[in-house]
Amino acid sequence: TTQPIFAATDQILAPFSHGQWFGNIILQSQYDSNVQQLPTGVANSTGASNPATAKMNVSAGGGYMTAPLDVIQWVAGYRASYNYNFNSTTKGYEYFTNNLSLFANYHALAKTSFGAKIDTNFAFQNTATDSTNPNSAYQYEKYNFTPGGGFYYHQQLSPTWRLEADLGATDEIFYLDSDLTGIKYSAHVTVKNNRQDPWFNLGTNLTTEFYRTQSNDYSTNSYGIGLANTMYLIHSWTLVESLDFLYSHYPLAALLRNDLNYSAKIRAIKILNPKLSLLMDGSYTINNSNQSSAYSYNEFMFSAGIGYTF
Repeated sequence: TTQPIFAATDQILAPFSHGQWFGNIILQSQYDSNVQQLPTGVANSTGASNPATAKMNVSAGGGYMTAPLDVIQWVAGYRASYNYNFNSTTKGYEYFTNNLSLFANYHALAKTSFGAKIDTNFAFQNTATDSTNPNSAYQYEKYNFTPGGGFYYHQQLSPTWRLEADLGATDEIFYLDSDLTGIKYSAHVTVKNNRQDPWFNLGTNLTTEFYRTQSNDYSTNSYGIGLANTMYLIHSWTLVESLDFLYSHYPLAALLRNDLNYSAKIRAIKILNPKLSLLMDGSYTINNSNQSSAYSYNEFMFSAGIGYTF
């Protein structure tokens, strides 16, 4: 009588007992009202008001993971991303970014799991060959290299509630602006509920970062809190809304600087089939700084595109 049970169990666990390759491609069109976004979460050293532009964003990645049922599961991946800005005055905000990662997960499918990671970015920026000439040609130069790593812990608190925490450090090396070079330490804690309710699947997160740069003007202590909700709507639509607050203090700056950043985001995902999805994102960000003329800004972004998983 137990044989059918064992056979059914083997059938369910079969996909988790061997390694597999994975990958995806995302193509998105985007409008950005105030080009501020950098490929890493560094302190913004640009002016408060920058031009608007339409963009085309392309990202693709892939990798290999060993069997999730292994005591230690290894996941290695590579991802590349590129953005093209249609406003020619914003060419200096075009980046080609490469990411390499390696994760070691201990009992990946258990209620309690933990592991270690190596996560490294290498980015190139489209840069004017002659900054004094407004008609200068552009070419891609090394922008930054950020080798990093850390540890993480996951706990399934109940069938619907999950706790995730991680600690990390990154060596931020900047080639075009060495003032931003430094070490960043970070900690994140997330608690989320996924009960598959159509309207309410709430979550919250806390984050803190300490960034020490060669120039004291960009060394920061940052503290953040976020709220999120996931909605599972009809016709395979998923809607994720989030609200994030980030306070950044610059304790070593020559002029006292404190920033308070508010960001509201909404993301919609439509599953067309197991491999193809429609993606839409919108966000509005307000950054208030006591040095308002230099660092206060508002930014609206909207993007739409498709994702293909293989």
